[in-house]
Amino acid sequence: MVKFDKLESVSTGLQHLTSLQHLIISFCPKVNDLPETLLPSLLSLRIYGDCPKLKERCGGRGSHYWPLVSHIPCIEI
Repeated sequence: MVKFDKLESVSTGLQHLTSLQHLIISFCPKVNDLPETLLPSLLSLRIYGDCPKLKERCGGRGSHYWPLVSHIPCIEI
């Protein structure tokens, strides 16, 4: 497992991974943001470990990022 303690955002470069189906973000305490458009191919998104800011922004209906992640069938936060 690789930890990116200083990573602050998930790159919009993910948009070029058109077949990406599963995305796991873990132990990234400084990550604040997701790309404005997450791939429609995503089947699962997992956010766990030390990611407090991202967990708060993605944490369920009414959260800041819910419109961006609600199309993903399996979300684990």
